[in-house]
Amino acid sequence: MSVAPAAKSSLVQEEESKSKDEIKRNSESHVSFDTVKFRAYPIILGDNPGGRDGPPLTLSWDYEESDTFSMTDFEDARMPFHRHGEEELDLDAETRRSILERAGYTDEEIKQGEEEADKVRRSRTRCIATTRWRGAAAAAMLISRKATWGKRKTSGNSKK
Repeated sequence: MSVAPAAKSSLVQEEESKSKDEIKRNSESHVSFDTVKFRAYPIILGDNPGGRDGPPLTLSWDYEESDTFSMTDFEDARMPFHRHGEEELDLDAETRRSILERAGYTDEEIKQGEEEADKVRRSRTRCIATTRWRGAAAAAMLISRKATWGKRKTSGNSKK
């Protein structure tokens, strides 16, 4: 009977130790900010063909610094504005062309960017189609092998 109390006390000590570590970890895992600094990045003709059509857009590496605001002032100013949903952020091809024209791109530069993006999009489409065909062919081959293997097993059993 003397063993049970000793085991119990070591378990209690282990739990107390875990609790202290957890309290320490929780008290150390918070982050706070006191200022917000804005940067303005120009939108440029991109090279990512992720959209369905039209010219791709991206942000330049260059930026302009702007003012620094306290977090409180930023939150107070931001409150009336809502966050944009994904559908609001999806720009159609004409809107992207218009953005690039306002940024000073020529029609020829925009057309070249669209053609390069379309080339990669077509390549990706072919790759996906080929991969799906290979997947279907591999599945058919596997089914065929299983069917053949099943016939071998049953024909082997019938000889006995």
